[in-house]
Amino acid sequence: MIKRNVEAVNPKFKVDVRVLQWSSFLEQKQAGKLPIFTGAWAADYPDPHNFAFPILHSAGYFPTGQRFKNDKIDALIDKAVRELDDAKRAKMYAELHKLWDEEVPSFVIAEGYRYRAQRTWVKGFTFKPTFPDMPYGGYYYDLYKDAR
Repeated sequence: MIKRNVEAVNPKFKVDVRVLQWSSFLEQKQAGKLPIFTGAWAADYPDPHNFAFPILHSAGYFPTGQRFKNDKIDALIDKAVRELDDAKRAKMYAELHKLWDEEVPSFVIAEGYRYRAQRTWVKGFTFKPTFPDMPYGGYYYDLYKDAR
């Protein structure tokens, strides 16, 4: 999908899709040798900083491989993470989103719905958006069988 759409922007654009081993991908990404790549980020904790820093800050996970740097974005992220007033923080992260829309260092690809199936007698499951691989995974010691 990315290949088709990038090449549709300009007939001179050519995208060669390659599969890399994870170790090679990490090495080449950090060395800035991948002009375009796909990646994913999941929340470690429920706070906008958990997305702003790794996706937009020049010292974050994705910008280091992209060689993306914007001093205004970096300063705003550094200021927002230290702000204690929730309303002020919300405005700062909204401003960061506007700057992301203007710069477009990366873009989001929608992920499909995830479903969880379990027997009706299984109880104790709680959806935790920041838990890895949710809703498939979870703390199994929270689960129990309803004996009724």
